[in-house]
Amino acid sequence: SAWNLRLSHENLFLSWGRNAIISTVAGVALVQYRKGEGRPPLAAIGLLTMGAAYMLTGSTAYILTSFFLRHTMNLNTRDLLWISLQATWPCAIWGVSFACLMDEEPEWLMGILRGSRDFLPAALHAQLFLTDAPVHLAPIRKITDVVMHHEQVRLRALAFTGYGFGTMRAAPAPHPVGTPPVRRSSGQKLPQMDEMAERRARMQHLSKIQVALDEVIARAEEEPDRSVSAIEAVSVLTDLLHAINNIEVSIEADIATIYDSHVWGRWLAFACREEKALADALENVRYLRRRIMSISIMPKRSSIRRDSS
Repeated sequence: SAWNLRLSHENLFLSWGRNAIISTVAGVALVQYRKGEGRPPLAAIGLLTMGAAYMLTGSTAYILTSFFLRHTMNLNTRDLLWISLQATWPCAIWGVSFACLMDEEPEWLMGILRGSRDFLPAALHAQLFLTDAPVHLAPIRKITDVVMHHEQVRLRALAFTGYGFGTMRAAPAPHPVGTPPVRRSSGQKLPQMDEMAERRARMQHLSKIQVALDEVIARAEEEPDRSVSAIEAVSVLTDLLHAINNIEVSIEADIATIYDSHVWGRWLAFACREEKALADALENVRYLRRRIMSISIMPKRSSIRRDSS
């Protein structure tokens, strides 16, 4: 009968939807698992692609077969419109959810949540918005000025003395032409020109982050509760964490060079207060990280948090 055919037709659509949800859930689980290992989620991409294919194929087949079998199942125009609505809204919600999973939240969705934030549950509101954002972000902005000042002093010292803060360390051999640049870890120095270019690029990147942080604070000041989207704030603060991690590695490399030098070089570094200046710069960087990680919206268990010995 027509009703039995309708039920079988709807069960077929639900089967496509279940397969899409199963593949998507498995893909999301692999994304989280690979993220914890710090490896690219290539297998998860395949499962998420399967979920998208199942969702789109099932919805498209549901609409087309309903149209072609409309006479057999005794469907009128109103029934076809209802079936089309049933087939499209799961795809729409799945697409928005997938975009949120990829950290590409639609602006219209955030606008709706921002407009209805007074009616959101307290736990959800705390995760979506940073209330009194200037109170949390303004001190971080000031500390970045201190870090930027230390970097400018180190850059001027490098340009003036030829290498590093003091004059007790001789510059290494020039970087050979045509060889790849040297990746530096803590305790490993780069040639002078590479070091200066790296520090200038690092300072330019930090300056851009400061501008982005100022924009976030300015937008928060315009809101009645001085709140800002947690996603936007976390994005800027995460970039800042990566930047100060690179700065910390550079400072640790300078300190390690002092301790690896001869006794007279270490004594001269102490007399010139070079070691004290580097220690102060390192402490400011670590204090800035602690202030960033103390904000409630920041992920506590993440690769962006660097534990330094």
